[in-house]
Amino acid sequence: MPTLVPSAELFRHISELVARPAHWRALLRPTEGQGDDPQHLVEEFIGRLRRLEGIPFPYLVPDNAMLPPESIRFFTLDQNWVDALCDGALSLGRLTDMDQQHDAAVGPVLVRRSEHPMINHRRRRLRRPAQAVPEAETNYSGFLLRSALVSGWPGLEVRATAAASGSGPNTQCSGAEVELIRMSRLSPDVLLCLFAGPFGCVQIHEPKEGITYGAILSLGEDADGAPTAQLQADSYSKQLRGLGIGGYTVGEFIDGAEVPVPLRSASTRVVEINQLRKSMVSKLKGLSPPAWEGSEEAFTSAHFALQMVEGASQHIFRATDSSEAASEASSKADTGQPARRKPVAEQLAEDRAALNRFLFDSREEDPS
Repeated sequence: MPTLVPSAELFRHISELVARPAHWRALLRPTEGQGDDPQHLVEEFIGRLRRLEGIPFPYLVPDNAMLPPESIRFFTLDQNWVDALCDGALSLGRLTDMDQQHDAAVGPVLVRRSEHPMINHRRRRLRRPAQAVPEAETNYSGFLLRSALVSGWPGLEVRATAAASGSGPNTQCSGAEVELIRMSRLSPDVLLCLFAGPFGCVQIHEPKEGITYGAILSLGEDADGAPTAQLQADSYSKQLRGLGIGGYTVGEFIDGAEVPVPLRSASTRVVEINQLRKSMVSKLKGLSPPAWEGSEEAFTSAHFALQMVEGASQHIFRATDSSEAASEASSKADTGQPARRKPVAEQLAEDRAALNRFLFDSREEDPS
C-alpha cells in the first residue's frame, strides 16, 4: 500500500528541496546538449550574447565622437556588464521566489557552459577542431575599427599576440597568439574583433594570397582636424625603388624618392599611367646620384612594374606595456563571483549525488 504523507510535511519537504542550489543544478544535463535540445539552445544564445552578437550598436558606442571616422578603439570587456546582460536575458519568466532560486543556481552554470560555443563558433565556421574551455576565467578584449579600409578591403586579416618585439618600423608581434573568436563588419566601415584574452600586439594586414600594384593613400582632414576618407587628386603617392643603377639596390625603397600618383578623376580613381611613368623617370634622374641614366623610352614596362608592385600592406598596433595591460584587464574583470575551482561536469556530478541523498536518505544533513 502507498504511504500517506501529511500535506504539511510534504510541503516542507518540497520547500527544502527547491531551496538548495545543488538540487536545481542536478537537473541539468551532465554534458552539453545537441541540436534542438532546450538547454543547448540556451547555451548557444548566451554564447552569442557574450560574443556581443545582437547587441544594439549604441550600447557598444554610446556617442559617435567615441569612434570618429578613421579611428581604432581598443577595449576590454567588463565582465560585470556582460553578467548583467546574461542575467537580463535569463530573467524572462522570473516571477516568483522559486524562479529566483532556480536562476541563481542554474544561471552561472549555463553562463560557464556558454563559453564553449562562444570561443568555438568561429572555429566551427572555419572547420577547425574545437578548443577546450580554460579553467581560469577569461578576460576578453578586442577593438573597433572605423575606416574606409574596412569597406575598401573586405578581406582584411587580423592577428593578435601576447607581446611585441622591436620598435618603430621594426615592430613585430611575438609571443603566444591570442584566439580570435569574432571578426564582424557591423556596418560597411566598422569592424569589430573580439579575442579570448588580453593582447599586447595587433597586426592588421591585407590578404597575402597575391601581389598587386599599389600606392600610398594620404587622407585629408576635416574642419575639426580629424582624418577624412574623402579622396583628393593628390591623395596617392608612390615610393620608388632602386633599379641597380647609381648604387641603389634593386627592389629596395629609396629614401626621399616619392612621386604623386596622378588621377584622371578623384571619383573614379583611374590612374594617368603615362604621366606617372614620366614622373618616375624624372624623379629617378634627379636623385644624387641618379637612379636612372637612360632615356625615357628605355624605361620599360618591366621597370614600371618593379616600381608599382606591392605586397600585402600591414599595420601593427602595440601596447605600451602588455604586462601592465593584462594586469589592468584582470583587475577590471572582477565580477564579485567566486573563482572557478572545478569543471562544470564535476560540479554537476556532485550536485546529482547531493540530490539523490536528499531524496532517498532522510538522515542526510544539508552540506550547502
